[in-house]
Amino acid sequence: MIRKKFNKLNNYVYEEVLENGLRIYICKIKRKNIFAEMTVLYGSKDTEFKKEEDKNFIKTYTGTAHFLEHLIYTKDGDFDPAEIYNKNSASHNAYTNKTVTAYHFYGPRNFEENLNTLLKCVTTLNITKKDVDKERNIIRQELLKYEDNPGFISDTKCLENTIIEDSYRYDTGGKVSDLDKIDLKMIKTCFDYFYKPSNMFLVIAGDVNPEKVIKQVKEFYQTKKFENFNVIRKEYMEPLKVLKEKEIFKKDISNKYISINYKMSKPKIDEYKLRVYLNAFLTLKFGSLTKIYEDILKNPNYISDINFSTFHTKDHSYLNFEVTVQNDPEKVIKLIDDTLKDEEINTKYTEIYKKLMIKSLILDFENSSRVASLIESDLLKYQKVHYDIYDKIKSLDAEDFKEFVKTLDFSNRSYVIVEK
Repeated sequence: MIRKKFNKLNNYVYEEVLENGLRIYICKIKRKNIFAEMTVLYGSKDTEFKKEEDKNFIKTYTGTAHFLEHLIYTKDGDFDPAEIYNKNSASHNAYTNKTVTAYHFYGPRNFEENLNTLLKCVTTLNITKKDVDKERNIIRQELLKYEDNPGFISDTKCLENTIIEDSYRYDTGGKVSDLDKIDLKMIKTCFDYFYKPSNMFLVIAGDVNPEKVIKQVKEFYQTKKFENFNVIRKEYMEPLKVLKEKEIFKKDISNKYISINYKMSKPKIDEYKLRVYLNAFLTLKFGSLTKIYEDILKNPNYISDINFSTFHTKDHSYLNFEVTVQNDPEKVIKLIDDTLKDEEINTKYTEIYKKLMIKSLILDFENSSRVASLIESDLLKYQKVHYDIYDKIKSLDAEDFKEFVKTLDFSNRSYVIVEK
């Protein structure tokens, strides 16, 4: 076990890699509620995969990872995860996104039993066709609920119109039409390929004894055997262009829902700096310190703020905008276009942004779930924890940032409007 320190923050993380490949990260902080999350490196985009030695890829359907997530907490005889967590006053949940599926619990007592429950859930899958059929109906209702939602329509259709080849283009829940094609055999195949310790990592934060936790996890896996093979995921050659630049959907609604994606080749800079700079750029253009934000607050045409985010694939970075208005959606799109292309950046605000990042970082260590999220986020984005994150934030340079902004290309754009 290795102890590593977050520079300037006086907080430590204990790292361990088990013989079976499971990576464990434990941050001991004096918080009664303990947060633990097991992350499986298997998400909705992983629809085609194979063993390294095999010739052909196994093809699955959209939504398979999400379907499997729904089955992990299934009651197995006397073993009822929900009952155990409820008895121990612990909340528990799970989520699937494009790249991972994760399972967590959060509670103040009986940590050892809660942890064993989590480990058992992600290690053993005892389900039947009846379990699969039952969950299929639940998921179907979940998906149908969103199909008529204009915000969901604009967001998912815009993503499909932006990305051409990469399976990232599909919604995490998958298509309703694919649900009936996902069967027990496919579910078990995906579990066997991805739910193994070498394809997972465990993050724990709270008032725990790291040595005792490592010992407990080792003892749990002592008698467990896993087939050792490398999984190859299909890679896609994604072009820079978008599939469709514009699409309008008609619904019986009073407002107009807009989703916009800008697609660009990943700038050739450090991955950490790229993500921080893009988020800073959007915040300094559309955040609460800007004139455009103040103007929108006063403008009755806007039903919502301009919501913005970034996401990344292997070769591309994306800027996403979502906004709801009463009228003139094309005018709003032009406003976003013009704001992005205006290269002027107020350096005073870049220093404020850095201070806000440091404040947020310090506050992360006041809450066990937030510090765990910080560690997990680093592992997923960069495959390592940035223990020098404080120094990295402090070293961000305003002039360097301004030069980065000049390299951004907003010419590849797709937007969707849902209106009456």
